[in-house]
Amino acid sequence: MKKYFNKRGKTVNEYINENCYYVSKYNKILVHRKTKYQEYLIVEDYQGKSVFIDGILQSREQSERIYHEMLVHPLSINVSPLEKVLIIGGGEGAVLRELLKYRSIQEITQVDIDRKFVNDCKKYLYSYHQNSFESSKVKIEFADAFEYLSKCKSKFDVIILDLPALFDNSTNNLSNIAHKILYGDFFSNISRCLNDNGGIAGYIGDNFLPKEQILKLRDASLKCLPNFNLYMVHPLFLKMFIASKVRLENNYVTDFTSISDIISDIDSAIDKKIEGDLKYYCGHEQIVSFMLDKIFRKDFNN
Repeated sequence: MKKYFNKRGKTVNEYINENCYYVSKYNKILVHRKTKYQEYLIVEDYQGKSVFIDGILQSREQSERIYHEMLVHPLSINVSPLEKVLIIGGGEGAVLRELLKYRSIQEITQVDIDRKFVNDCKKYLYSYHQNSFESSKVKIEFADAFEYLSKCKSKFDVIILDLPALFDNSTNNLSNIAHKILYGDFFSNISRCLNDNGGIAGYIGDNFLPKEQILKLRDASLKCLPNFNLYMVHPLFLKMFIASKVRLENNYVTDFTSISDIISDIDSAIDKKIEGDLKYYCGHEQIVSFMLDKIFRKDFNN
């Protein structure tokens, strides 16, 4: 974070590309720590609390529920039964918070490599996790997720991939994590660890991400999982994906006359399956997110 973090000016400069960078002003540093895995900063700013990892914004308190609800629910609401879930990453605890709203959940395993980061999130980000780490349904494993998956013998209904962006906007190159996902045995291990009707949902990157990079992810996924959906979280201009063993019909809008029926089905499923409030996710947002623009429509979700 050395080239991004300006303690004297109380700013974090997030480099996007050679022509663009974001400047985030903060009021107070809650924790700034460098571990063997990453350097991170949790601050108080005009949006509450914000998290930066290696100079890149991960989440803001004011908008994190949009991100985490849209990461968890578009897949999870369509999987039944939903009893066992694996989270890869998700150190802030907000993915746990969302999953624990499902009445059917019996066990959640979270795998994160950085114990210090998780402990700092527990301490400073209560509004994110709301004590979800303390649930008797939750088991935390501090390990490399790729090694964990290669040895894992358990089966899960849903896997949530909550890691930093897979692609480097500044160079359009793959991150180290993306190399492991695209060119290793990641998706074959995911497929082996999923139940027959299961799927994985994950964050890809923001709106600057070239389509060619997403196509690489789609092609790698389709080698092991027969269904791939791209969707947009429009208020935050973020791209996410779902890869699944079975076709999730509510993610495909082929007939505009069916939209009201899909919205009604999803809202009914929310009432039946979820206990607790949702700030953003609903049937309408599911439909809007999966209706891609012209640039992406012909290559995804057909």
